[in-house]
Amino acid sequence: MFKAIGLVVLLIAVRVLMPGVFGAMDEAGTKFFHAIGRTADMVDPANFKTQRSLNTAGINYIPKPAPLVNSFQ
Repeated sequence: MFKAIGLVVLLIAVRVLMPGVFGAMDEAGTKFFHAIGRTADMVDPANFKTQRSLNTAGINYIPKPAPLVNSFQ
């Protein structure tokens, strides 16, 4: 809880003492979350359903490492 209060106090201090820095942080955060939203709009939810059904069926696409050859025999 004290960390959250400290973060709020820090943000207020940055906004009051350095408005240019606060504006840049605000703009960067807005652009970042806008990009995340655009990326999420491109994802097809049907792919997640397919992957989930394959996992429940026991099909796993994670490759397993090849066995090591013991060359010291």
